[in-house]
Amino acid sequence: MNKIAIGLVVAVAAAGGGYYYASNAAQAAAEEAVHKLEMDIEAAIPQSDFTYGQVSADLFAGSAQVADIALKIGDQTIAKAAMMDVAGDDATIKLAQLTNLDVSFEKGRDSLKANIGTASLSGADIASLESFINTLKSNPEAALNSLDSLSFDGFNLAQVSAKVTDRGKDALALENANLELSGVKDGVVQNASLSGTVRNKDGAMARDSFSSSLGEFNISGLRYASLTKALIRDDERAMMAELQRAFGINNIALKDFAFNAPKDGIDIALASGSVDVKDSIIEQFLLKGMNFTNQDEDMTGKIEEAQFKGLDLSIDYASEEFVLQNASRLFG
Repeated sequence: MNKIAIGLVVAVAAAGGGYYYASNAAQAAAEEAVHKLEMDIEAAIPQSDFTYGQVSADLFAGSAQVADIALKIGDQTIAKAAMMDVAGDDATIKLAQLTNLDVSFEKGRDSLKANIGTASLSGADIASLESFINTLKSNPEAALNSLDSLSFDGFNLAQVSAKVTDRGKDALALENANLELSGVKDGVVQNASLSGTVRNKDGAMARDSFSSSLGEFNISGLRYASLTKALIRDDERAMMAELQRAFGINNIALKDFAFNAPKDGIDIALASGSVDVKDSIIEQFLLKGMNFTNQDEDMTGKIEEAQFKGLDLSIDYASEEFVLQNASRLFG
């Protein structure tokens, strides 16, 4: 009996010692990974200084936490976060999340200040991410072609607020915004969701002030790689071609949209709207509960429901001649 008891004590002690060793090894690995991140950021961004506080590793969860992260460029602190949580293995980032992220940029009397409650990335393929970052460092133009290789399950920005000042005056504000991307692979976002409120003061996004809110906006099947290329091209035809590929989407849906421009006397509200697309043909375009007011023109309107279908999105709308020649294809 005593031999059994002694054997149990030895086994527990050995297990405890093994855990202590493994735990220390996990802690050292976490600290080394964060230090490498520091070196990579400072090497990639001129005049940058990346700092962080306490690093702690959880052996059983396979995760680590890093407190008080900050990125400084020159004399400006560009970004800081209270906490970063990371979990994963050699092949996949299971979760990387920043909590209470502040972003700030100032140039002269213009500035951008934002707070993000949480910013998270999940299910990311590390090899494709590293390949994209390395290409971005060495050849930014070539990095566009490697956007298709990025793969991750989800990207989320929650509880976002931001304020833009123009020449020292408040110009644009973003309130309670949320962005979610899911199922990103081969240059396509399976689903993108957006909500929030934008307020514009005179001279920012438009000449006169306005406010706009969106309860929910969803896009399925967006080709983000093509869209990114389209936005940076100078060639109009090339841009239209990329946009046609980018918007080979299969569904768009929105709820609770509102737009108000007091100086123009414009007020628009829409309960819901949706577009279903298959093989570049709009199978259904539907609007419900739309109200429109233009006080300057003494106009009011109300649409309980409106719909159409059959619009061919594969037409080259940049060419007037081509549109006229194919007019019969516009609507099925």
